[in-house]
Amino acid sequence: SFDGREVLAIVQRALIVTFSNSAVRNQFENVGDFAIDQIGALLLPEDHAIFARLYALVYQSSEFPAGTFTVHQENVTRVLSDGSTQTYTIGCRADQALLGGTQCKDARGQPCASASVADATLTDIDFSTLSSQSGWQNNIALLSVVEYFFFYMRLVFSKQNWASVVAAGNRGLGTTTLASDGTLVETPAIFAIAANGSRSLTQSTAAANGIIWNCVASELLLTEMYIANFTLKLIQDALVAHNLYQATDIVK
Repeated sequence: SFDGREVLAIVQRALIVTFSNSAVRNQFENVGDFAIDQIGALLLPEDHAIFARLYALVYQSSEFPAGTFTVHQENVTRVLSDGSTQTYTIGCRADQALLGGTQCKDARGQPCASASVADATLTDIDFSTLSSQSGWQNNIALLSVVEYFFFYMRLVFSKQNWASVVAAGNRGLGTTTLASDGTLVETPAIFAIAANGSRSLTQSTAAANGIIWNCVASELLLTEMYIANFTLKLIQDALVAHNLYQATDIVK
């Protein structure tokens, strides 16, 4: 597992190598992809470890939700038809931060053949206890830094035009705005995450200025809203510094 400083250092070094090593950059440009598994012969010895770690993190990020959620609360403002507002919170509690599993055994103690087995015994499982090397100790939001980095770097080399990369937007929430107090203004996409199929739940919760405890929703807001833009800005700064792909300070 890696902490935040280590992940940031890996990403920043990968940016330096990618845009400073012309042979590496040309390889990515020629294939139109951030094909990090095709540059081994082009790397200096000290950079092999960096891209090996990046590759490992990209692989693990594809295993979502194999990790822990971030204990986090996000205030959301709903603007009503009459112009008034309601504020509610989407949050993740510490006791919900691990998405565990369930073991099902039938009356004979055998694994359940289906979800409709009669007299089944269900037991919660904490996957993090199964293996210290399983990756469940990693933070999902931290892994999303790597996921977004890889996603946007692939766009960089497929489009080779920074404005086109930014125009692709983030993958889920699209354009969002902040209220005067700094809270997120609810959009249809944010509502869909919060509601999780239950409009009455979010309406009653919003009316009571309450909290919707949903770690998946909380993590999606954290990653799609903040980490996506943070990662874009990292890449943008590197491109501007190297005067590549018509990059300008689009992302603030």
